[in-house]
Amino acid sequence: QTLRLLYRVSSPFGNAMSYRLQIDPSGRASCRGACKEKIEKGSLRFGSAPPPGSPYDSFFWRKLCCMTKRVCQNAMAAHGSIDNIPGFDGLDESQRAEVRIVFDNLLNTEAGPPATTTTKKKKAEPEADQEADELPEPADEAAAAAAQVGTKRKKQASTKKSDKATAKRAANKAAAAAAEEAGAKALKEKAAANLSSRAARANKRRSE
Repeated sequence: QTLRLLYRVSSPFGNAMSYRLQIDPSGRASCRGACKEKIEKGSLRFGSAPPPGSPYDSFFWRKLCCMTKRVCQNAMAAHGSIDNIPGFDGLDESQRAEVRIVFDNLLNTEAGPPATTTTKKKKAEPEADQEADELPEPADEAAAAAAQVGTKRKKQASTKKSDKATAKRAANKAAAAAAEEAGAKALKEKAAANLSSRAARANKRRSE
């Protein structure tokens, strides 16, 4: 409750729903629509700001192919027209045409996407819940965060293992080089000792 109160005071999106059109800059965002897949870098995406009172502070993105009639209606109600949606004026002509086609097709249909079969008729939801399909799924967020942590730990473990292997190879190489050097030194010393011994015997014969 405290978090929601703070959000109402400091929300960067104000007290009304806000929407945005944008070219995906990184390819890291996942679609909040039906497909739940990663949005391809460089492709056109549609963002929905969290509704007032939400603890989230970033846009929820979806592919244009995953837009719904309700989202289009809410965007039109919030901004008045497609031309007024933030980001629309930054698109090129073909991208603007793509957006207009999606909105026209969805807004002019008699019904939205097929609903799942239920035995009981749903009661009308209050107006405040109109953006329910745009809210993030906590379980998915937690799973994604856990997956990222797991991936990071695996990379760290792999890097640490690789570093240990590299250090071991370096140590083995150094030990081999030291052993080779010690062997060469021993051979030189042995050869010098043999020469010295021969010289001593020769001197002894001369003195006799």
